[in-house]
Amino acid sequence: MVYQISDLINLEKIQKLTDSFYKATGIPSAIIEPDGTVLTGSGWQRICTHFHRRHSHARRACIESDTRVSALIGKKHPYAIYRCPHGLIDAAAPIRVNGIHLANLFMGQFLFTGPDDQEIEIFRKRAAEYGFDEAAYIEALQEVPIIPEERVSCILDFLSELAQMLAQTGLGNLRQQQASEKLQMAHDEMEQRIEERTAALVEANEKLAYENFQRRQTEDQLKVLMAEVERANRDLEEFAYVVSHDLKAPLRGISSLSSWIEEDYESALDQEGRGYLLDLRNQTRLMNSLIDGILQYSKVGRVQPTPEPIDAGQMVNEIIETLSPPPGIRIIREDLPRIVYDRSHLYQIFQNLLENAIRYMGKPEGEIRIECRNLPGLLEFCVSDTGIGIEARHFDRIFKMFQTLGGIPANGVSTGIGLALVKRIVERHSGSLWVESERGAGSRFCFTLPIQEKGFGTQPHPAATVLIIDDNTEFSVVTEIMLKRSGEKVIKAVSEKSASDALKLHPEPVDLALLDLRMPQESPLRILQMLRKTRPEIKVVICTGSNEPELIDQLMKEGAVGVLYKPFRSSDLVRILNEHTTPKRPETT
Repeated sequence: MVYQISDLINLEKIQKLTDSFYKATGIPSAIIEPDGTVLTGSGWQRICTHFHRRHSHARRACIESDTRVSALIGKKHPYAIYRCPHGLIDAAAPIRVNGIHLANLFMGQFLFTGPDDQEIEIFRKRAAEYGFDEAAYIEALQEVPIIPEERVSCILDFLSELAQMLAQTGLGNLRQQQASEKLQMAHDEMEQRIEERTAALVEANEKLAYENFQRRQTEDQLKVLMAEVERANRDLEEFAYVVSHDLKAPLRGISSLSSWIEEDYESALDQEGRGYLLDLRNQTRLMNSLIDGILQYSKVGRVQPTPEPIDAGQMVNEIIETLSPPPGIRIIREDLPRIVYDRSHLYQIFQNLLENAIRYMGKPEGEIRIECRNLPGLLEFCVSDTGIGIEARHFDRIFKMFQTLGGIPANGVSTGIGLALVKRIVERHSGSLWVESERGAGSRFCFTLPIQEKGFGTQPHPAATVLIIDDNTEFSVVTEIMLKRSGEKVIKAVSEKSASDALKLHPEPVDLALLDLRMPQESPLRILQMLRKTRPEIKVVICTGSNEPELIDQLMKEGAVGVLYKPFRSSDLVRILNEHTTPKRPETT
């Protein structure tokens, strides 16, 4: 693991320590990273801070001098003493931890002896060159401390050894803290597993008792068998997840151990050895992806889908943002409808198809297009790309488990499960999946889904704009998610002023405002009056977690149109939207 000096020592305490050292000895010092970043500084001389560092050309020379000093510090020379471009003496020693050069300890600015007339004349010329006030500049020169040359190496040794000792101690403390955190995480994970398994056992026992009671009350063997099948499916799912967790634990251990070996034995490993460790970590990541893919594949057939209204366009945008395609790949999304589908299943379909399109582009630039068209009783979605394409003889093979084609680019690893999972999901929803492709001419993956009669819209409804005024960040985030799932636009504010500012930045019409009843140092009545005065079109709904009828009645008389009691469900929010905005949205459960 690569550390920075700021990870190992408390810079604030080091600053106080060097400040005290300067007050006691008059010896200035600083800790500076190899790239020239100043971390601490004590006793910086006025001739530098008020003159050299304030002039652009002089400052550039100072920074170049600080960065070049790293090259002067070698193994044969534990420190460097040099004269800066402006005639002052600086000394520097490296701060190394475990052989790694983390920073430099600087001692300066100072002079070995007091400046003579000739040297003072040089400083006068420099003042004239940079346009400094000569008298003030020479006065600042006289303040520069005088440290005999024979004392410099002793002082530098003391300061650098002190810094290295503190950094080494910090490294030990950091590693101990990391080990403690990992131990605590393992402990918490074990406790959680115990709680989950205990809860599952209690639930299983309760269900078994209920089934025994049902078995005594009926002679219908079919019902008994169906209950057994259902219980077996639950046990199988639980077993699958337990096995998944137990398999992933050693994989994480293998990955961590390989990283530690590479870190702790860096000097003993050659390029080939590091390559083997990298291959080991890549294989553990692939195994982890295989386990996840198998679980997702097996879950599709066991878990009952939960259809709900979904804005397909918004979901595709979220997936594209998560995948972060390379800048040379252009993704074009046509207008996509709102549909009724299982949310996690639709997400897996688009994620796998888009990820494959990006992975198999085979060139730095290309185009991906997502489109949809209406068919009799069906919707057809297609994801097409301009990538490497697929030969027709592989069309059936690519939809089978663990089947991959050659030519996988370096930016991804294929498990051979993605398309098999997509096919299983689509067929689970009574749809079809196929591919149209030609080698070297790109690919086009299409799938269909049946149009459901209830709660289905082939086009997104016009979005309402909703202003949330609440100082509770968690409530605002949850409410925003609910509104965006319904396809609405959201503006958020935490006070009367921020609400007023938000409306100024959003000149378009706002349909609805959700106003919290209780915010510290804020008057809901004043906020309501501000909204009514500046935006009469906004309908205001009061949100509250308490029953305050007098205040609510007062707000209703002032123009509020309704009340939402916290915590509220998505269906309550949809009801408010349907009452006070248009058009009607599908009711949710």
